[in-house]
Amino acid sequence: MKTASISLLILTSGFFSIHISAQPGTYKVDILQPVNHVSYEPAAVLTVNENNKLRFESTDISVDRFLVNASQGTVKQDGKDFIVTPVNTGDLILSIYNYTDIENPVFIEKRKLLVVAVPEAYIAGKKGGPITKEGFAKAEKVECSGNYRITEFKLSVAGKAIAYKEFHRNGETLSPEMIASIQQLTAGEKIFIEYIRATPQDGGATRQIAPLSFTVIE
Repeated sequence: MKTASISLLILTSGFFSIHISAQPGTYKVDILQPVNHVSYEPAAVLTVNENNKLRFESTDISVDRFLVNASQGTVKQDGKDFIVTPVNTGDLILSIYNYTDIENPVFIEKRKLLVVAVPEAYIAGKKGGPITKEGFAKAEKVECSGNYRITEFKLSVAGKAIAYKEFHRNGETLSPEMIASIQQLTAGEKIFIEYIRATPQDGGATRQIAPLSFTVIE
């Protein structure tokens, strides 16, 4: 698939008024998001008030540049990518044009993406602070707000009376080794959950979530 080059462009909503809409299943442009800052995968969900990086690729080799307009927020160009910054949750409509002829942009299609609030991780209903060992262990998994599920995280324990230990986990559930290490903690010792990654439930790019820090209480 050919990756189209993109000219520098800053747009706000309402720049063009186009009423043509592509039918489902007839997409001509792939909209991608970076995953872990390395590779890209199909985009479906954006985050409100954040700079969401998108890349557009066309199956039509004649498309050398894109022009993109958003129904809300702003759009600007960053190298080969576009930065979309929504200001409201809900639907966002992208209008995509062939901008090869700058004087005569040609409409390609419209695409709807979902805009959600910033996802936050939590365990036992808590996002940090004091927690009992029993409450932590009974939670069984790390959860995420919004339409996200946890796909990866690292848990570590630390304190004056124990040696530092860390565990990596794919998925959202606590491993038996994690629970066993937590049961050995005493009051005042720490539990950290870091490198948390989450993916939208209905597909889309993986993103990193802010870490959590807990202090064990009896």
